[in-house]
Amino acid sequence: MNPGRISIRKAIPGSPQTTSTLGLTVDPLPFAPGSDEGQIALLRRARAEGVTVFDAAGGRSPARAEQLLARAFPEPDPELVILIRPTVGGVPLESPWQSPGRAPELRGDRSLPVERLGIALAESRRRLAPQVPAIVELGTERDAADSATEDLLAPFDALRSSGEIIGYCSRLPRDRDTVRELFSRSRPPLVSVELSLLDRALTEALDRAARAKPLGAFVRDPFAGGLLDGSMISKGAVGRPPRSGPVELERLSAQFAPVLRLGFLTSTGKRTLPQAALSYLALHPWVVSVLIRPPAPESWENVFGFERSAALSPDELARLATFSSGGHPGDIPGPAGEK
Repeated sequence: MNPGRISIRKAIPGSPQTTSTLGLTVDPLPFAPGSDEGQIALLRRARAEGVTVFDAAGGRSPARAEQLLARAFPEPDPELVILIRPTVGGVPLESPWQSPGRAPELRGDRSLPVERLGIALAESRRRLAPQVPAIVELGTERDAADSATEDLLAPFDALRSSGEIIGYCSRLPRDRDTVRELFSRSRPPLVSVELSLLDRALTEALDRAARAKPLGAFVRDPFAGGLLDGSMISKGAVGRPPRSGPVELERLSAQFAPVLRLGFLTSTGKRTLPQAALSYLALHPWVVSVLIRPPAPESWENVFGFERSAALSPDELARLATFSSGGHPGDIPGPAGEK
């Protein structure tokens, strides 16, 4: 297939499979008649651009995301790398199975983890057919350290060895100290994590972990909740509940202050801030793919043109490094830092 504009491929540790630097999180609207067709069109457009990674684990309904992918791509595509979050009857695999009203295969808390894993993967394969699940994601941001429990490690390793899946990953919290603690105890070969230009401390922790052992990360939220691509402003009024009161300008100013200090990244006019955010993450060897939600049509070029935007210079990278020490990216003397 024509690689499209997203042409750079990244390696997945422990696998010969490669991925596109940019991936799409599939998050169908729960109750919106006709919206699926629009979502399918976006998924196919992204595939034509060269995207090979589709994330069915990062949205609100992993099962519906899998069904949507099967409809979008009705022919087998061996290049696709699909992330799934295992569910049994719509309930995540790692959730506590306490309800006595559930079917027998769903009861017993964690007494039947291997059996539940088999059921969950069978359900995903059925929903995704003719595509296949590639990466299984376990864990939550709140409890990532215990996500891949000891009783599931052996079955997952067996599935990976047999080639039924490429691998499995733990979802990390957006917290440097917790991540450091996790990596001091265990070394998951693949992780997923929310990360952006503004998360310098967490980025450095992952840099150090990757230098110690091979590491691959699927990165979500590269635009920091809409701060770096402007969507926080454009969608903010729509998402505000009734009677929520006026916007707190002081809080808004504090949120955007770090973003304003990144102005040097766009001062040349050769890239947008979203393009810089994606380019920065793609520079890290351990970043397997950066996962975004489908952009609005007017923002498509801001995202899918990032590989052809101007490369980040050593001077710009040095300024970005000052985020980790609490400095401002424009504080380093030099032409690009002059006021």
